[in-house]
Amino acid sequence: MLSNVPPAIQWVYVNQTMTNLSISSSGQATLTAQLIAVPGVTTQVWIFMYLERYSNGAWTSVNSWHQSYQSISGTLQRQTNVTSGYWYRVKASCFAYSGSESEHIIQYSNLVYR
Repeated sequence: MLSNVPPAIQWVYVNQTMTNLSISSSGQATLTAQLIAVPGVTTQVWIFMYLERYSNGAWTSVNSWHQSYQSISGTLQRQTNVTSGYWYRVKASCFAYSGSESEHIIQYSNLVYR
């Protein structure tokens, strides 16, 4: 039996999340954030998506988008051009609502250098 192993994350209203970043050779970034909530429990989903750039030892937001979905899932995808010479990532701040209760999840994408 394994000891000192942290338990798996167990969400109340969320089934699955996904965050992804890809950047083309021309500098066009495609950002995706997705949340799939629990059917029959969740009434609304909000996704806040931030494009972050690493500069001077810190991550800073260079662009942001948000959208609400009156369903159990939502996928937010946007495209924007980025400057070369930096590391980039996507930060997704997601909310799943069940009536007046909510669950908040923050997830980061893969890192991409441009």
